[in-house]
Amino acid sequence: MDLPLRAIRQQVALAIDLVIHLDRLRDGSRKVTRVSEVIGMEGDTVLMQDVFVFQQRGMDGDKILGRLEATGLRPKGV
Repeated sequence: MDLPLRAIRQQVALAIDLVIHLDRLRDGSRKVTRVSEVIGMEGDTVLMQDVFVFQQRGMDGDKILGRLEATGLRPKGV
């Protein structure tokens, strides 16, 4: 099948509700740094809004300390 890129993006935006962002931090650990909701399309762009974001609180030796905090935005799917 030879689908246009816009059609593929629309299908992805309709099929996925949440995106979990996982990053490797400076200390070498992997942490969930964002939880984002897919809220739709604007033109050819898939729109997302962050629901939770990792906030670094400090260091314990070489270890990064922090936690996921709510952004205050209510998910659209709820």
